[in-house]
Amino acid sequence: MPVSLASTSASSMHGAVVPLAYTNGTSSAPVISLTNFPQNYQDLLITGYLLPSNSSTVLTVGINASASGFSSTWLLGNGSSASSSRTTSATSYQPSGLGYPISSTNPTTFELHILNYANTSTYKTMIMRMSSDQNGSGFTYESVGLWQSTAAVAGLSFSTANGGYYWTANTSISAYGIRTVGQ
Repeated sequence: MPVSLASTSASSMHGAVVPLAYTNGTSSAPVISLTNFPQNYQDLLITGYLLPSNSSTVLTVGINASASGFSSTWLLGNGSSASSSRTTSATSYQPSGLGYPISSTNPTTFELHILNYANTSTYKTMIMRMSSDQNGSGFTYESVGLWQSTAAVAGLSFSTANGGYYWTANTSISAYGIRTVGQ
């Protein structure tokens, strides 16, 4: 279910963080897409509350429908142990390296920062934090990712990465533009 973002004039809004879009999951869509990001902010901040249809679901994030050039390094803690790993040459941003599923009964929250998303001369750096309290067996992790493209980020997709699973109506994703100094 793609959500197209209306263009927002930076000069008409006050504050450093400008709301751009908000959407919910549905009972049939394995992917939530945000498209047409305005290109007049420095960074993007995406926040979310994830509740998939199945506890075997893992999150992947796609940019501009690209199918290559993603890498990530992540740290994970689950209350009793810690681990880290990395992925390279992936087809999407995999904040947990596809290594940790998201619960279908206890929500997972996340913040995704995409730095210099509109810059067309640098690769795109992403920082993601996710956590879930799963009644004593939850997790928290942080990931840094890189999309090896100089293209501006115009759209994002949040996928369940598992066939037949979908984001429930309790899933919500919000997008914000971060202004530059003096904007």
